[in-house]
Amino acid sequence: MSQVNEISQKFEEFEKSMKTHLAKVDSRLIVDLLLRQKAEPNNKNPIYTLEVFIKPNQNTDEIRNRIINETGMVPAFYDGGTHIVVAHKINFDMLKMINDIETVERIRGSYSGGGMASIGPVYD
Repeated sequence: MSQVNEISQKFEEFEKSMKTHLAKVDSRLIVDLLLRQKAEPNNKNPIYTLEVFIKPNQNTDEIRNRIINETGMVPAFYDGGTHIVVAHKINFDMLKMINDIETVERIRGSYSGGGMASIGPVYD
């Protein structure tokens, strides 16, 4: 097998693993978090603005309280309560926990770095 083919094969395996274990998480977020943790090994929980899209007609008060209790941050809700935006420290355990919530449809995010507050939703 050529070296280039090996890279392609490993990448396909990586994609399959992401879809298997973090199916609702945007692959760009996963890759960004991996690269950031590798570049900054002392920063295991970088701050990201997460955007979590959930099924309609959920109890937003209950969700808000859970997020506050687990992260200490107050989320904002958009699109009739189906789009949650919150900036906080994340790691793969947290992404897996959010991924496994039945009412969650997808998770996206962007690195915040801690230097600025969330400006609201970025993704549709």
